[in-house]
Amino acid sequence: MATLERVERESVGVLEGGALIETVAGVGAGALAIIGLAGVLPVELAAIGTMAMSVALMAEGGTVAARLARRGRETAIEGSAEEIGSGGVSAEVLAGMAGFVLGLLAVLGVVSVVLPAIAAIVFGGGLLIGSAAMSQVTTPTPAYGTHSSGVGLFRSAMAATIGAQVLVGLASIALGIIAVVGIHPTVVTLVALLSLGSAVLLSGTAVGATVMSAFHR
Repeated sequence: MATLERVERESVGVLEGGALIETVAGVGAGALAIIGLAGVLPVELAAIGTMAMSVALMAEGGTVAARLARRGRETAIEGSAEEIGSGGVSAEVLAGMAGFVLGLLAVLGVVSVVLPAIAAIVFGGGLLIGSAAMSQVTTPTPAYGTHSSGVGLFRSAMAATIGAQVLVGLASIALGIIAVVGIHPTVVTLVALLSLGSAVLLSGTAVGATVMSAFHR
């Protein structure tokens, strides 16, 4: 029993830390994009913002993975459902890792205009695939109770977050493609990063707050 309680506390700790990192990195990416759009070192800030967005995506993937792990302990999830969620989480983490490398290369001056645009496409794909993993946690587990007052809030927050991620993911892919073909690449990439940062900020605050409030009941 003590071991189970310790695992639960560790799971909640991972969720809290992941949500915090996700929120801070999302705010950072958005802020850097706004400053860059204002004309202050746009190329450099696009590269740095790409790295910040990468950290946010990796943190989001870790947060959803922790939530799925907890849900798997509380309910008898079928193997197919777990595979869908794991695939989405892996996509977000891999997109974050790839974007970090692309951002780092851009910071070092290697094709610094094109690589952040490519990263925007990668981030958009990661969000789209990751929305499948997010959908796996929209169903409350037994810990919430079938008539819990937090269930409606949890469902609403998750639905809003998933919808925002899908729309922003599609927009990011489109903006990334436009930037790659050479149409105002830096400005378009910064707009994509601003959109991505806003989506991640929504995820980190809305989802994190509702999940944490339910877990600490």
